[in-house]
Amino acid sequence: MRRRAAAAALGLAPILLAPGAGAAAQPPGRELSGGYSSLRLGGERLGGGSLALSWPLRGKLRLCAEATLHGGRSEGEDLAEQALLFGPSLAPRAGRRLRPFAHVRAGLMRSRRQLEVFGVAIGREGVCDGGCPWRFGVAGEVGGGLDLRLLRRLAVRLPQLDFQLTSAGEARSRLRVSAGLVWRWTGPAPVP
Repeated sequence: MRRRAAAAALGLAPILLAPGAGAAAQPPGRELSGGYSSLRLGGERLGGGSLALSWPLRGKLRLCAEATLHGGRSEGEDLAEQALLFGPSLAPRAGRRLRPFAHVRAGLMRSRRQLEVFGVAIGREGVCDGGCPWRFGVAGEVGGGLDLRLLRRLAVRLPQLDFQLTSAGEARSRLRVSAGLVWRWTGPAPVP
């Protein structure tokens, strides 16, 4: 009896000890990630946050939706930006402790610039009653990052770097850096 158990354990050892074996055997699941995000405009940075949800499509391909919010001072004015972006993501090493990923996203963005003086909002058009209007536009970004799995379902998103182009307000390109936590849970198997 002990010999059979030892033989079975030795037979399973390479499978159990292989990097990512337990996680690779599970079907890919959904992911919820969120954390701090910093947007660099020229020489200035706007702090904010991001929240993303992704789910498997086929193989290593995933679909991701991300909402971001940034605010701060830029060019002497208060700037607020919100974006909702969608697109495919590729995670070639699912199930490993370190998992790189790359993505391309497009969506909508709104931006508002104003300067408040004694509670009165002043924008580029002049005095705004009740706050300056939001400017809407399209946005796109390309980027990627690296996740470090801590537990079976929990990972840390170390760096995520995105090059972003938007037409909200005036057309401009910028760099966005974010980091945070990723929670994974198993969902239905992807379409074969």
